[in-house]
Amino acid sequence: MKIITKETLALTLAALTLTACGGGSGGDTTAPNSAVLSMSIGDAPVDGADKVVVTVNNIILKRDGDTDVVLPVQDASGNPVQLNLLDYQGGTTFLALNNVTIPAGTYTDVRLDINDLTTSASYVETGDGIFELKVPSDQLKLGGFTASAGGQLAFTIDFNLRKAMTYNPGPQRYILKPRGISLEESAILGKIDGTVDPALAESCNTGTDTNYGFVYLYSGHNLTNLADDFDAGAAGAPSDASIPVASMAVTLQDDGNPSTTDPYGYQFGLLMPGDYTLAFSCDGINDQPETYEGLTIPNPAGLVYELSLTDGGDVVQDIAPVAP
Repeated sequence: MKIITKETLALTLAALTLTACGGGSGGDTTAPNSAVLSMSIGDAPVDGADKVVVTVNNIILKRDGDTDVVLPVQDASGNPVQLNLLDYQGGTTFLALNNVTIPAGTYTDVRLDINDLTTSASYVETGDGIFELKVPSDQLKLGGFTASAGGQLAFTIDFNLRKAMTYNPGPQRYILKPRGISLEESAILGKIDGTVDPALAESCNTGTDTNYGFVYLYSGHNLTNLADDFDAGAAGAPSDASIPVASMAVTLQDDGNPSTTDPYGYQFGLLMPGDYTLAFSCDGINDQPETYEGLTIPNPAGLVYELSLTDGGDVVQDIAPVAP
């Protein structure tokens, strides 16, 4: 099975006009008592993995007291789509369903049906090898929505892999859970990005592992206790700790031109509008997503920024040392 990457995306989308429940798709009009649905898949960065590959069979729309709507997700050859999620970060998405006609009504749940029966279907590749990726019950439950008659809906399934994917050392495999995976309205999603001062980034790189620092993103303003990533209820976590909505390692953006300084940067995509707090820390390399480590954030001190994101907006926030 061929993995669909950004390089093959343009060709694939031309063939992804799907039909559900006997309705047509791709037109400008909507049949009576029906709505038109599009759905994309995107990812937030995760460190420590070279590939996170999933094979998606179907997107299932659950309805109380009525037949479920099953929407196949297929490539140009009619096969289930296999995606490397790391190819769809920072706002880049894969269009899984394009203008599919569905019955109007209330849908209690959206479920992503993933084939995890073999390592060749869904897996994680790291520097230590290839490991199976398992999904509890083979489906990710993402919550519901309402489709009004004549409506046109577009959602994005956002994989935040730092929160959703955990390593299971017993059988040496990874588990993908609904935690950290959300269903969002595509039109209102925005991004926050920027560069990191090279001297600041390099100052973090003092150990055996490459470390250019981490950027943490929190919901809201006027936060007083910025914490590292952890699951709610984790041992040792203060009751007033703010849990990040997303975090990522600063990356070296290679522009391919050796005569220029390659900038260090970060990018958070698929963000809901609202107020955010951004913070930088050299300590993030020691962050385990499920447990509370009590890392120093920000580090160095003062690297905290309060930002506001509008519908579909793009906020640029560069990070540099605070002047003495």
